Amino acid sequence: MHAWISTGAVLLGGFIICIVPSIVSAACEDPPAPQVDWANCNKKSISLVNVNLNGANLQQTNLIGAALGNIELQGANLTKANLISANLSNANLCGATLTEANLQTATAVETNFHKANLTKANLKSAMLRKANLAGANLSNAELNEAVLSGAVLEAVVKMSQASRFSNKRIMLI
Repeated sequence: MHAWISTGAVLLGGFIICIVPSIVSAACEDPPAPQVDWANCNKKSISLVNVNLNGANLQQTNLIGAALGNIELQGANLTKANLISANLSNANLCGATLTEANLQTATAVETNFHKANLTKANLKSAMLRKANLAGANLSNAELNEAVLSGAVLEAVVKMSQASRFSNKRIMLI
């Protein structure tokens, strides 16, 4: 009698059990590295100071209160990421996508947002002192009570549409 096992299926006790290879993708437990896929992960209060996450997928990731000082996030996808009260001081987000990201009360002193897409981002009460926003897209971004003193605002795309200024309390001093 010959025992036959075909790739992908096993006959066990009269039942066919399919062995389907799982789709290999990065998991939330993966270590920080360039191009890591942490989409939809909970990284609340994580410390990633001086880490390279260039090109990472952080879409809809919870980064509330995270310590992200001096982090490299060039070209990273932070669409709808939650960065409330995160510290992004001296971070490099050049060319990053932060569409609809929530950076309310975040600290981003001397942070590089050069050519970043901040469309519909919530920057309410964010500390953006000396941030580089040159060439950034701030279309429909929430900037009420944001502190932009010393920030580089040259060639900011559609800043006139950074609309929600209901209190008109943006600090540019």
